[in-house]
Parts: sequence; C-alpha cells; structure tokens
Amino acid sequence: MHSLARLFSLSAVPYLLAAGPETDPIRFQLYRSTARISQGTTNGTGEIVLQASGPEKKLDEAKDVPKVSDSVAPPAVTFGAAESIPGQPPGTRAWRVPVNISNLSGTGTFARTLAASWNGVTTSLPYNISNTPAPPLVLTLGLLPSEWNAAQSPCLRMRISASGALATGIGLTSTLTDTTTKKNVSSQLFLSLDGTTAAPSAALERAVNETGAPLYLCLSRDFAWSGTFTGNINVSAIEKPEGTSAAITVYCRRPWAVWVGVIALGVGCFFALVFRYLLPAYRAFRQALLPAAILYVSIGRALEALKGRPKDAVSIKSMPSVLAESSESLKVDTLIAKNLIPSRWGNPFRTPDAAAYKTLLDTQSARIHTVQILMKEGIQELDKIQPPTAKSRGDIGRVDAIAAQNPFPMPDAARHQVQEIISGAPGEERVASQATPMPRLGDLIVSIDTVTLFTLLGWVVISFVSGYLVLVLGRPGFGSPLDYLQCLLWAFGISVAGAITSNPAGTALNMKPPESL
Repeated sequence: MHSLARLFSLSAVPYLLAAGPETDPIRFQLYRSTARISQGTTNGTGEIVLQASGPEKKLDEAKDVPKVSDSVAPPAVTFGAAESIPGQPPGTRAWRVPVNISNLSGTGTFARTLAASWNGVTTSLPYNISNTPAPPLVLTLGLLPSEWNAAQSPCLRMRISASGALATGIGLTSTLTDTTTKKNVSSQLFLSLDGTTAAPSAALERAVNETGAPLYLCLSRDFAWSGTFTGNINVSAIEKPEGTSAAITVYCRRPWAVWVGVIALGVGCFFALVFRYLLPAYRAFRQALLPAAILYVSIGRALEALKGRPKDAVSIKSMPSVLAESSESLKVDTLIAKNLIPSRWGNPFRTPDAAAYKTLLDTQSARIHTVQILMKEGIQELDKIQPPTAKSRGDIGRVDAIAAQNPFPMPDAARHQVQEIISGAPGEERVASQATPMPRLGDLIVSIDTVTLFTLLGWVVISFVSGYLVLVLGRPGFGSPLDYLQCLLWAFGISVAGAITSNPAGTALNMKPPESL
C-alpha cells in the first residue's frame, strides 16, 4: 500500500513541475477583524469573519473549512470550527470563526496574529481581541452613482458596508419624487443579492456585516410610471435608525411612453401646420383676392349685357377684347404668378407686391368702368334705334373703337366721346388693336406650389425630428403627462407655461404665419 502511494506521488511530480507556479493563488483577508467580548470581562467568545478569494473552480473544489490558530499567550486564544457563510459572489468564500478568549488582563484592544490554512494555502493575518465597548454603527453606501437610468437597467450595483457595531434590521427608504406628477417610487425600490428578487433580512445582514458582497438597488419591473425622480435613498438599521443617505436621480421611461410622445409630436406638428400656416395663409389669400373678385363679377355682368343685345345688332369687337384681357389679368393663377397676392397655402420665401397689386386693381377698375360707360351710355342707347339706320350702325362702330384707343381712355374722357357720338358730332374712327394673349402659367404655378409644398413638408419633418431629439430622446425620464403636453405643443412654439416661443424649424426655414395685405 505504501509502495502504491509512493509510486503515485512520484508519478505526479512531472505534472506539478510542468504546471509551474500558481499564477492566481488563493488570497485571505479578514472582513471582520476584531473579536469582541463583553465590556470589562476576562473570558468570553467573540467572532471574526474570514474571507478567501481566488479562481472560482479552485474554490469550489475545496470542501473542507479553514483551520485557524493562534499560538501567542497569554491570554489564551483558541478558535472554534469555522462555519461557512452562504450567498457569496463568484470567486469568494467566507466563514464565521468563533474566538474563545480566556485570562484577558485589563480592558482594551489587543493586537494578535492568526494563521489560516485552507486548500493548501497558509496565511498569517493580523487581528484584534477586545473587551471594550463596541463603537457606534457606521453605514457606508458605495458604488452608488448620482444618476440611474432605470429604463436601461432596472438594477443598480452598489455596496453597503457596516463598521463598528453589527447592523440588524436593515431597511431601505427614499424620497425619490417626480417634480411634475409628485409620484414617489419608495415603495417600488428593494435591495437584492441577485438583481432579481428582494433579499431576505438575514441575507442582507450577512452581506453588510460579514461578506461585504455587492448588492443591487432595484426598481420593480411592475412600476408603470415614467418620469425623472430626484431625492435621496436612505439605508437604516435598528442600531442606526436615522440611517445613511445618498442623493440620486432616477430616470424611468417605459417603451410605450416613447411611442405616445412620437404620436403627440406628430399630431402637434399636423395641427400646428394647419392652424399656424395653412389656415392663415388661405385666409390671407382669400382676403387679397376679394377686390379682384369684385372686379371679376363686374366683368361678368358687362359680358352678360353684351350677350343681351338684339340679334340683328351690329357686332362689336374691341369691348369684348378689353373685358377678356381684364378678366385674364384678374385670374387667380395670374395674380399668384405675378406675385401680386399670396398663394393659396402660403409661401415663406416671397412677399407679395402689394403696391403693384393696388396699381393693377386701380387700372382694371378704370378700364371696366370705361367699358360700362361705353356699353350703357353708348351701345345700349344706339341699340334702341329700331330699325337700325346706317348712321346708328356707324355710331356703334365708333363707340366700340373708343375701347381700342391707345392709351386707353379714362371713364370721363370715354363719356365725353360717347356723348359727342350720340349727339351727332363727328367722331374720329380708330382701328382696334389686337389684345395680346396671356402666356400659359400652368408650369410656373406648378413649380411655385411644389416648392411651397416641399418647404412645408420640410418644416414638419424638422419640427418632428427636433422635437423627438429634444423632448423624447434627450430625456431618460420621459413619459409624464406634462411631457406629452410639451410634445403636443412643440410645433406651435408654445411652452407649457403658456408663453409663445419661436419654433426651431420655423426659425431655421425663416417661416412665419402669412399676413394679410
């Protein structure tokens, strides 16, 4: 049997030599390094907490517990059997080790050295024994950032350390409140060891007092509110009821809140486009068109009067031509193409020429008035001569020729000439000039409307994208009712407080609601 063991040990030597030195050895430390007994006593049992860290596989292979010894005397110190502490993070083991103290002389804290052996590794560590009163509990919150985006990670890694006395009955409270909804998340926060479920009280006490294991501050996945919650979290214990606080800002944004914000932005952009640009533009267009429409109606009545002449009446050419030319110059497409009135839905890149439009209206009003005088006081009076005579036929031609004069006569001058013709005074015949036809404006109008349409679409796109970047994507805590209202009013350039501000897209494109002439 001894020969077999000897052969096995000798055969293992090459393997151990090939493996070389341990690159990642097991390391020991004392998490709780003072064994404390009752104040002023000489005998008693205290406790220390021993930790080992190293390769996870190597730690898991060792099934026994460390052996701890202290040969220094007096006083006499012996160590009881180490008790494993469950719930350690990967790569870590921990044990509670009883410390039996006897014949302690005096009152105070005494430095000692222990030897810990486990898994083939022996380490000397300094520790203390004491029969003095325990210092007050001090809780320290570590690894806790000032901001926490709970939408990306529902749990936040942190560490709670206790020094002095033991911490029992560990509790978590907070003052985290959203400034707009006044919603508090205190009841939705919990401490966890695994980042999933709330840790039991005993497990929390072990992590805080014995193992120093990292904890997780978690927000319940059932928490359905969105917002920015600011305030403090407070960790307390029975021994320290006031606890220890740390300021933090928690951002909560549910996925559906983003879609609600996107929809609100879209609806707001649509209504802003309609009420801030399209409707005011159409109103300005209709107001500017009104005087031209009145003249247009007068032209229609004059043409109706020409059609109502007797069937055998002498035909006239100049007056219908003048009316047709005036009618063409007052058409909507012509007025828009010449930049005399606003387009139907507005164009932020041009300003109508109000002075030129007024000149056109005055000119066409005078021309139509002149034709009305020629018609009522000349042609209609001569048509009453029945049967027509050679002189009345000639007079009709002379009255019609007045409409062909260049320059076109003003109403008073036309009335004077008509009276001369009607009274029998010789009238000077003039050859009627041909009206120059208006060019086709379809292509020009289409191009103008196309540019305007793309400008308005660009405004909508820029308003939407800028609103998404500023209001939704730029706010990790987006999702409160006030956030939705801001999305709805964004394209209008109206703040929640009610003040009117310039819309970023409108400013960028130099767009403003159209004004009436």
